[in-house]
Amino acid sequence: WSAWFNTGVLAFRPTAEALSLASEWRDRMASVSGKPGENDCDHGCAGAVDDQLTFNQIVAGSPTKGKGEPIYPLRAAGDGGRVVFDGSHRRKIGPVSARVI
Repeated sequence: WSAWFNTGVLAFRPTAEALSLASEWRDRMASVSGKPGENDCDHGCAGAVDDQLTFNQIVAGSPTKGKGEPIYPLRAAGDGGRVVFDGSHRRKIGPVSARVI
């Protein structure tokens, strides 16, 4: 099974890894062609690729492109399992308390 991270509200720490993720996400969004066989999409994704889809493709890892392991099963990165590693095993993902926002 899998689940998606919602990209409605995101907060990034000011770290090199966070900047790397944001840059990779921006570049992937800019490169979407909608052509079948590109962007991990067999049917042409011009109307289906969006910020949430591309974020989840990056975070989940893309073994077909050599970008890491699948994110599932989740690997705890601390905080009792509330913080997990992404598919690259370099970046940590976790919830932000509403009090912070």
